[in-house]
Amino acid sequence: MTSKTDKKTNPAQGSRVDEDIVRKIGERLRQTYDETASEAVPDRFTALLEELERSEKAGGSK
Repeated sequence: MTSKTDKKTNPAQGSRVDEDIVRKIGERLRQTYDETASEAVPDRFTALLEELERSEKAGGSK
């Protein structure tokens, strides 16, 4: 187990810990993005987009 004082006395080890943290953050961000990107668009949102598109084609704005 490393502590804050270990990092100060052994900078090389602190750097390795930082690399591990950055790698883990990157993995978690990719996982979260993948989960979010694969979610379905809610029906209400799709309906609003279709309504907006019809409105734009008709030349009006809401």
